[in-house]
Amino acid sequence: MPVSSLIGLGGAALLMSVVAFFAGRLSAAAPRSAPVGTARAALGAANDIARSAIPAPPKPCWVARQPQQWAPLVAKSIPFEVTATKNGKLVVGYAKSSMEAVGLEVDPATGERNERFSNREAADIVSISPVDDSFTVLTAAQKAIRSPVNVPGPTPFVVGLADGAVVAADNPGAAPLTLWPVQGDEPLEAPRAIAAGSRGHAVAFRREKAVWAGWLDAERKPAGELTRVAGSGGAVGKPSLGWNERDLAVVFADRPADGRWEIRAGQAPAGTIPSSTQVISLPSGGPGGDAFAPDIAGLGDGRWLLVWTEGPPGSRAMRAQTLSSSLAPIGDPIALSPPAGNFGQGVLGVVPRSGYVGVVFLSKPAASYELWGVILQCG
Repeated sequence: MPVSSLIGLGGAALLMSVVAFFAGRLSAAAPRSAPVGTARAALGAANDIARSAIPAPPKPCWVARQPQQWAPLVAKSIPFEVTATKNGKLVVGYAKSSMEAVGLEVDPATGERNERFSNREAADIVSISPVDDSFTVLTAAQKAIRSPVNVPGPTPFVVGLADGAVVAADNPGAAPLTLWPVQGDEPLEAPRAIAAGSRGHAVAFRREKAVWAGWLDAERKPAGELTRVAGSGGAVGKPSLGWNERDLAVVFADRPADGRWEIRAGQAPAGTIPSSTQVISLPSGGPGGDAFAPDIAGLGDGRWLLVWTEGPPGSRAMRAQTLSSSLAPIGDPIALSPPAGNFGQGVLGVVPRSGYVGVVFLSKPAASYELWGVILQCG
């Protein structure tokens, strides 16, 4: 065979080898396109799962039922209280006059209101405390304990002052049990108490121009000493307590020596008292000026709801702000009272598991006072 023929056959074989190589590469690369698409889809699903695992940012409360007059006449100087019943209703205890106690039930889902209790007492009323379906009225005739406050819970009791000590008793006429000794005869002012489940109860009051607080265990025994809650060092208002299933919050109005009334708040784990407080800055959009008469409620998921009175005399407004577990504002502030009028002294009541919170406050359209309410949704 001629040499030229051998060269031609060798070149053809070489060309066929090159073609076969690239054909093999192409045929091997084609199936890989499917795994790449599958991988991208799997990566996207993983991202979706990761995003769903990130907790949603906490939401602010909003107005579910607009403010309305809940009672046409109320005695301003007698504290009113709000709590929830086992069937998801709000109950309000208030005084219509110095000797006439009234209990009101409100359905937060519909706004329907019914008078559940009315009684004329033989002595001046000190307080009316709703406890589920009943109402406990304390009067000035019950003098065994001074400055008594009803403590809520499955077995309610009272806390007050007697024989140079803060005491507890089954009722104002029962034999008192000494909790903490105090010096002097100065009474407890604006005492408050809150149930904290299995952790017991927290108690706060104003005395000696300061706010004091302490804990009682489930057996009503002191869990530690009374603690002075630090403020600016100036004047202080009535304290309020909140419990969010983890922490205790103490809030009160505070007026520095050279300033206006402002709201101070502090929080601490169960069984302890806040060692310090911080000023809650007033959000924009309100009348400004003095801020006082705060109340706070825990919302179970760690959030707080704070309400307060704001503005100059004669044109004060009720406002609210949802706060995070660290007392930082969440969302916009909430206007609780109508834009025109004179309102204040708000008290909160939380309906567990439903997300509803009732805010009850006073209105002064003329010489007498009215009881107003608004329903928020904090779910």
